[in-house]
Amino acid sequence: MRAAFATPSLSEATRMLAVVPWADRLRAGRMKPPIGLIRNDVRSLQELELLLEPAPSTLPGLDFASAAAWVEGVVGDAALAAAMREEAARDASYVDRCQRLHALVKPRVAQIREAAAAAEAPAKEEA
Repeated sequence: MRAAFATPSLSEATRMLAVVPWADRLRAGRMKPPIGLIRNDVRSLQELELLLEPAPSTLPGLDFASAAAWVEGVVGDAALAAAMREEAARDASYVDRCQRLHALVKPRVAQIREAAAAAEAPAKEEA
């Protein structure tokens, strides 16, 4: 389940961590019985990580194919999108697929944050 992703450049990391325009948001939410789907649109890769975070009384409410297409087309992370499609296609329950996607997205977001911080550190030292 652990995918190895190439470390992004500073410009890629900045783009991947950016909040996207409202028109480009990923329509999603949290499913909470007996209420149903509570809208919680996603506007960044970091927000997707939070949406996929396991919670005791709710589930992420999203279409896996749409999420992968959004990560690839809007966020600009084709490698993560491909890994998400692969995990979502596995024969598993909805809950298991959500947990697997979280296990992909969380370390990728951390890697992108580290890449951005590492690329910015030399520039701060020179200033």
